[in-house]
Amino acid sequence: EHNTGMQKTALPGLTIRQGLATRTLYFLFIACLLSALFSVALILNLVPVLTSTGISRAEAIGIISTMGLVSIIGRLVGGALLDRFDARHIAIAASFISLALPVALLMFPGDARAAMIGVIAFGATGGMKMNASVYLVSERFGARSFGFFYSLISITFSVAQGIGPLAANYVYDVQGTYTPVLWSVIPAFAVSAVLFLALGRAPDGE
Repeated sequence: EHNTGMQKTALPGLTIRQGLATRTLYFLFIACLLSALFSVALILNLVPVLTSTGISRAEAIGIISTMGLVSIIGRLVGGALLDRFDARHIAIAASFISLALPVALLMFPGDARAAMIGVIAFGATGGMKMNASVYLVSERFGARSFGFFYSLISITFSVAQGIGPLAANYVYDVQGTYTPVLWSVIPAFAVSAVLFLALGRAPDGE
C-alpha cells in the first residue's frame, strides 16, 4: 500500500485546482460541448432530417446504415493519426470535414448521393474528434488528475444527449423544417475548431 501511495504522488500532471485555473480546460470543454451538442442533434434525428430534404425514408435508412462501420473505421484511423500528428490538428480537420453533412444537405437537398458522402464524412470524423479530445485531456493535464478531467469533458456528451435532440425537434416543431438546425451546425463546428486551435502547442514536458 505504501508503494502504491508513492506511485500516485509521483504521477506527472496537474492537480485539480491547477487544471481548473487554466483556460485550456474551458476551451476544450466548450469545443467538445459544441461539437457533441450539434453532432448528437443531427445523428439522433438523421432519418427525419434526411427525409425533410426530399430523400425517401428507404434511402435515408440505407444511408444511415453506413454510419456504424464508418465510425469504427474513423476511430481506428484517427487513433493511428494521433500517433503521428498533433491532436489539435486532427480535431480541427475533423471539425471542418464534418461540415460536409450539413453543407451537402443544404446545397443539394434531395440528393441521396450527396447525403451519403456527407454522412460518411460526418461518421468517420466524429470518432476522430472523440479520440482527439481524450488524447488532449491526457496531453494537457497529465495522469495525476486524469480521471477528474476526463469525467469533466465526458459530461459534454451527456449534456448533448439530453439537450441536442430536444432542441432540434423543438426547432422543427416551431419552424416546420430542420434547415435552421443544419445552418447552426456550421458556425458551431467552426467555433469548435477555433477553440481547438486556441489551445496552442502543448508545453514541453507535458
